[in-house]
Amino acid sequence: MENVLKDIFEGKRSGFRLEQINRVQSDGAIHYLTFQVAPFEVSRPEQGLLLLVEDTTDYGRLQQANRQDSNELSLLRRKLVVANEELARVNQMRSSLMSKAAHDLKGPLTSTQGFATILKEDITDHEQLEFLDIIIGQFDCMRRLIDNLLAFDQIEQGHLGLDWHDCNLNEVVDKALNALRSSAEIRKHSLIFNQPDRQLVIWPDSNRLNQVVYNLVDNAIKYILEDGQVFISLRQRKSNVEIEVADCGLGMSDDQIAHIFGQNSRANDIHRSNLRGSGLGLYLPRALWKPLEERFRLRVKSARELL
Repeated sequence: MENVLKDIFEGKRSGFRLEQINRVQSDGAIHYLTFQVAPFEVSRPEQGLLLLVEDTTDYGRLQQANRQDSNELSLLRRKLVVANEELARVNQMRSSLMSKAAHDLKGPLTSTQGFATILKEDITDHEQLEFLDIIIGQFDCMRRLIDNLLAFDQIEQGHLGLDWHDCNLNEVVDKALNALRSSAEIRKHSLIFNQPDRQLVIWPDSNRLNQVVYNLVDNAIKYILEDGQVFISLRQRKSNVEIEVADCGLGMSDDQIAHIFGQNSRANDIHRSNLRGSGLGLYLPRALWKPLEERFRLRVKSARELL
């Protein structure tokens, strides 16, 4: 320090500055001071030196707090990276487990449904045939539930695959409705399909589109009163094709409509009924439709628009 002051006094240095020198007081508080030494007269440094002492406690404490916050943020960031890596690992395990369980379930379901179909060929009793139709229909519902869970997992993982090809839209919708007729009949509902005379050929993934229509109609069947009607309309408007699903349910509030495609979103009345479900009812069709948005649009009409 003496050499530095000597250099300033002899004009070899223009000055010297020490910043944020901290001093702990008797009460434990930390104060910060900044010292600056410069010639009293720049042209005649030998005349004497000027010492400036500035109390920079507020600024020093702010810097210290910022450094502490920065260190805490860095620590939290590292913890977040580790947590995300663990979450990705758990999600991968869950995905693998779900995929394996789904495929393991599909085998027995398919074979049992096949045996039930064969058994149906040898039965003539009308009531027993009805029971077998219900059993076969429930097997199909279980298979579709497994397909929904697999699709949900693929959507969550960002690996939803699409198989684009020409398909007959009338047949896609009709296939979905045929799979739901037994479920509708059990609840004493009617499925009314309005379609044009000409066949509408489009270029989507027919299996995914079938899944969308199935879930939309299935959701409508669940939420209407006994002896209700579900209207499925298929029409062409210029270069666009519309699929409309309408029912005679209790309707929804504007808030319910705003959240209708949310995961686990269910109508308030559902808690007072015996209906059970996965909570994927309308979340899944919207998620399946999302990759097709460049070509298709999905919109919910309010009750006022349908009247």
